[in-house]
Amino acid sequence: MSEQKKQPKRKRDIKISVWVTKTEYTKIKEFAERANSRSVSDYIRRLILNGKIIHIDYSALNEFTFQLRHIGINLNQIAKIGNTDKAFSLKDIQMIQNAVKKIESVLSELQKKLDKSERKIKSNVKLE
Repeated sequence: MSEQKKQPKRKRDIKISVWVTKTEYTKIKEFAERANSRSVSDYIRRLILNGKIIHIDYSALNEFTFQLRHIGINLNQIAKIGNTDKAFSLKDIQMIQNAVKKIESVLSELQKKLDKSERKIKSNVKLE
């Protein structure tokens, strides 16, 4: 006698099917990818159950990280000079001042983008 394989118990035991066109499916799949969903099913399930999926754009943070990394490289070069017996030149001092201005500018721009994102999220979130 052969034993029948038992199918593992599914967490979700009811399947819902929906017919869509190829164009609609492509759009849904793109939305799911932009929302960082694990799958189209996961995206649709969260959308139906939660009403909205909020995607947070981290591009400002990525840009900030990139800029900060380059500023850090410049500051490390300045620190190497400072740790030697050499004196800082006018060029070195100007580089430090420019780095500080760049940090302030990038931080200010990041703060504006984060504030805008926060306002957008708050306007989309339903309080229950």
